Amino acid sequence: MNVMTILLGILGLVMLVVFVPVLIRWIYYAKHPGELRTPHDYTIQDGKFYTDFKEVLWFRRILKQKLVVNMHYQLAEQVNNEAAESTDIVVPGQEPLYVRRAETTAKEEQQCPRQEFWTNRKTKDILNAGYLPVTGMPRVSGLLWAGVPVYVSITGAYKFEICDDINPKTGMYV
Repeated sequence: MNVMTILLGILGLVMLVVFVPVLIRWIYYAKHPGELRTPHDYTIQDGKFYTDFKEVLWFRRILKQKLVVNMHYQLAEQVNNEAAESTDIVVPGQEPLYVRRAETTAKEEQQCPRQEFWTNRKTKDILNAGYLPVTGMPRVSGLLWAGVPVYVSITGAYKFEICDDINPKTGMYV
């Protein structure tokens, strides 16, 4: 083989890897001006790797977007004035299979609806909106997610103050 052929092959491969995503990004943003917000469904179980691979490749590697996560902690009674049975898995946005009324002896169960979306907002705007960068978040961590900026906003969570005084007779906090 000729050295020139090898160099042209390497140059062609570099152009394919570097310039084709730039061209695709330029065409896509010309057709979709302004801020984009595309939902990311983190609850998909079947084909999770394929779905994540496809979304990370398209939204991060080609379009250079960031993943933004909204988490809002609340009690189950606050959601729909109903509490889910403790054995049910409640998917955000869907009603549980079995519910009991809050007027019964239902425990206050905490839920955390989580919404994720891809956006092309600038990092400065995301940080000014109250989001913080996060790493190692479940469902969006691992080798596939390396280099994907993830920002999270947590609302509704409370820090409880615990007093240091203990009653010596009862052993309970005063």
